[in-house]
Amino acid sequence: MKLIHSLTSLFSNEAIFDKITEDIEKIECKFETSELLIPEKDLVLQKIKQFPGRDDVILDITLDAGDPISYYSKSPQLLDNFLQDLNTIFDIKDDDSIFSIKITVNKNIEQKKLTVYNYKIFTDYLHNMSVNGLLYIFKKFINSSDVLFFEVFEEIVPYYTSSIYFGSYKDNATFEYLKYQRPNRKLILKKQADICHFTNASEYEFIPNDFYLIQRSQIDKNNLLFDKLLIIFSMIFLYDVTSIKNDDRFFYKLNGYKVISNEIDFISLKIDHASEYFDIFDWVYNEGNLSDKIGLARNIISLHSSDNNPFKLEGQPLSSIKSSYEIYLKQNVKQYIEVKNKLSEFLLESSQRANRIVESFAGSFKSSILVFISFFTSMILIKILSKGNLTDVFTEDVSYLSFAFLLISFIYFIVSLLELKKNKNRFSDSYNNLKNRYKDLLDPIDLNKIFQNDEELESDLSFIKKRMMNYSILWLSSLLIFFGTVFYFGILSKDSIRVNKEISINNKLQTQCDTLIHEDTTQSQKNKNINNK
Repeated sequence: MKLIHSLTSLFSNEAIFDKITEDIEKIECKFETSELLIPEKDLVLQKIKQFPGRDDVILDITLDAGDPISYYSKSPQLLDNFLQDLNTIFDIKDDDSIFSIKITVNKNIEQKKLTVYNYKIFTDYLHNMSVNGLLYIFKKFINSSDVLFFEVFEEIVPYYTSSIYFGSYKDNATFEYLKYQRPNRKLILKKQADICHFTNASEYEFIPNDFYLIQRSQIDKNNLLFDKLLIIFSMIFLYDVTSIKNDDRFFYKLNGYKVISNEIDFISLKIDHASEYFDIFDWVYNEGNLSDKIGLARNIISLHSSDNNPFKLEGQPLSSIKSSYEIYLKQNVKQYIEVKNKLSEFLLESSQRANRIVESFAGSFKSSILVFISFFTSMILIKILSKGNLTDVFTEDVSYLSFAFLLISFIYFIVSLLELKKNKNRFSDSYNNLKNRYKDLLDPIDLNKIFQNDEELESDLSFIKKRMMNYSILWLSSLLIFFGTVFYFGILSKDSIRVNKEISINNKLQTQCDTLIHEDTTQSQKNKNINNK
């Protein structure tokens, strides 16, 4: 108030205010006096400059019941006119005249700061507000900024939450306060929406941290105001269903081991465990499984509420909650180890399954080749036993039969290859399906660690592919060798022998013809000689 007194004292020595009101938007101070001083222009400007530049100062001076003469600090060029008008009314006053002087300061926020001129009147104004009105005020400023500084033009010991700061304008601690690590408001609100229902969620986007006093006030009623808001919003973030009604009543419902449901009036609310509720909220919304934590918290809170009154907690509920959670974690660790062992067994079984897939294909190859070896071996033995030599093993009938076996073996190779690829795809799908089923149970990072980022799968698929290529090449090569052997000895050799035999017969016939011709010629010559004799 020193600034306002300093300004009004320029106009009267009797500046004792009859009425002072201050709220979030402005402060108004009024008094009446029988005397009026008309100060120098420079003095007025000097005093007004002492006010924060973000605020607007308005002076209204009225003589008796006449029209007020006004001056606005945002229009310093009109100060001369204002002072001249004062001189005019001063000249026409009489001994019974009364001057009414009012100073109004319209407050604005700049650099996250809002001025408080009369600390007591302003805090009384906050204490007398309804919960909806109070939240509306904080909502108006906090939602547009991380923090709000109430810069008090009096000497006070600062007190503050993570987003609301009350301190003297001379206090340099505000700079340290700005370094304070703010909670992630959006993340906390998102988590709350997932596990709780707050009817006024879209209207009041506060979190309990907004009202938790990191540094408490030296005035108890200031602490009580913040503690009431703290316990309500801690319950909003912990209870199943909550709402703030227009008649200043708070509704809550908790589904724990016991169901707790009721309404309570904000003004008459008596609290003892505001910080306990905040500690529970802080523990629940920190690291760990939110669903598991909120379930345990609700159960323990319902058990520790005296006579189903959540504002009277017995014992130390947070300690009980933490103990229950430790037991829960130990059980989960045991289950986690069992799950991990099952997955390790699955990975080992997968490698063995990959081997069986390859072995099945290799077995088909071996069976096919064994049939040909047995067939050719039996043909050779039969030939040796029947003729005592290895000539003409591949007769025409045997050759065509061999080609039929080779064709069947090739078809068998195609079918086996397709079956191998089908089993390979099923193997990969089975692996991925199992991994997807455990995504809801295990953290993605931990799941990838257990599955070694699918390195085992890639290794097994590579093994199957490599063996498939090797056995396919070997199988086809064997078929080509058998085909070449049968074709050569069964077809080409027979044709060559047939041609050679035909040539030999032709040569033999030609020789016989030549001999007959020669003998005939000789006989004719002999007969001719006899006739001549």
